[in-house]
Amino acid sequence: MPSLFDTPENWRKDPSSAFAAFVLAPEFLALSKRKPAALDANGAPIPPAPIRGSSAKIYILMFGKFLRWISARNKTVFDVSSSDLTAFLQQGRGPDGEKVLNSAIRSQYLGLLDRVYTHLKVQN
Repeated sequence: MPSLFDTPENWRKDPSSAFAAFVLAPEFLALSKRKPAALDANGAPIPPAPIRGSSAKIYILMFGKFLRWISARNKTVFDVSSSDLTAFLQQGRGPDGEKVLNSAIRSQYLGLLDRVYTHLKVQN
């Protein structure tokens, strides 16, 4: 069942709330690239367990960082191009010299953004 926030209009007006609802929806898990860990007695894949609250919080924080990044460039989730996504994922070092996105976090962002844009069916 779609969430109250799962409309393009709400993704435009309040992408943070739309994402917070999406991350808890079965569609978010269904878009995961991970394979089911087990099969039931009939050989059908057992769906993944619902996302933990702590994991949802991390995803929401990650998406918030992405939203701040695109907002600083006067863009919305629907205005982002593939080159924008690449620039976000390839961020170098922050003003303090620390890495902004290391390779493990970059991979997590890649999976997260892939799910969002697959769900929104936005072609960049």
